[in-house]
Amino acid sequence: MPFRWMVNFKKMGLKRPRKFLFFFLFFIAVCIAVAVIFHEVVVYTSNAYIRANWAAVSPRVKGHVKAVHVQNNALVKQGQLMIELEEYPYRLVLNVHKATLAQDQAQLKVTEIKYEMARQTLTSVTGEFKLAMKKRDRFKELVRENAVSKQEYENVETELDNTTIRLTQAKENVKYWMAAVAEQATVIDASQARVALAEYDLSMCRICAPNPGFVNNMYIRPGDYAVVGDPMFGIVETTEFWVEANYKECYVGKIKPGQKVWIQCDLYPSRIFHGRVVSIGTGVRRNDRPAQALPYISPTIDWIRLQYRFPVRIKFVDPPPDGQFRMGADVRTLILLDSEEKDTP
Repeated sequence: MPFRWMVNFKKMGLKRPRKFLFFFLFFIAVCIAVAVIFHEVVVYTSNAYIRANWAAVSPRVKGHVKAVHVQNNALVKQGQLMIELEEYPYRLVLNVHKATLAQDQAQLKVTEIKYEMARQTLTSVTGEFKLAMKKRDRFKELVRENAVSKQEYENVETELDNTTIRLTQAKENVKYWMAAVAEQATVIDASQARVALAEYDLSMCRICAPNPGFVNNMYIRPGDYAVVGDPMFGIVETTEFWVEANYKECYVGKIKPGQKVWIQCDLYPSRIFHGRVVSIGTGVRRNDRPAQALPYISPTIDWIRLQYRFPVRIKFVDPPPDGQFRMGADVRTLILLDSEEKDTP
């Protein structure tokens, strides 16, 4: 007696339920094979994008924009002049500091002259002191021989005492002017530092490209006010592009540096690029609070216990010369797990 499910298949117009069972089992096998392939042979993610080195250009001095020499999306060379700020206020400050430096240098010369005069005075007084000492010793012997009076000897003693006082004063005077010279030299060092800083500020009125690349988000016009540290535009370098692919934590343990990668970019939908895994991130943040050192990658599903993603850096292998990559473009990556290079540095 036929089973009920066989009768149902007949009602649905299926003459051979075994054929349906075969296709059903084949479908299950295909699903299992795909699951195994995408877990043990390759790993895939669409949560990836192109990255490049870039710099946020911000002024180091404040002031009004005098001239703009580049346009948005323009290709610039390293050191190329891009923006000029108003230089006049900084030139005035530089002139003031240069004048102060000249005054300090002139004062140093005067102080050195006085120091030299104090040294000459000390040399002269030292000679007088030596003569007074010899005279005192000679008169001391003459007093013993009653060749001179006691009054004359006392006068010589008084003269020696006065010379000793003058010698002490001369020594103190030399020390004073020596310290004054050293102090004035310190003042000159400070003035030279202020001049150097003013020259630096003046040179920073010319904003040049820190790296070669394309100018991005440039909407500065003459007359705008530049604030120190406030980014004005960015420069995206063209020397190197790479892919940052965010893989789930269940795949990260299988990914190794040197493995081959197939890359499909939305910029060129019909082309497949080749790459190699360079490195795998070792830490991510568990929350999206700002000002943290570790990257935060937002989970994409919110109805189950979320798996966190870790960034994987992938370099392009022999990128085509006719292709221009752009930072932030979406890509899809497929890593071949059994394709690790043994000689990858």
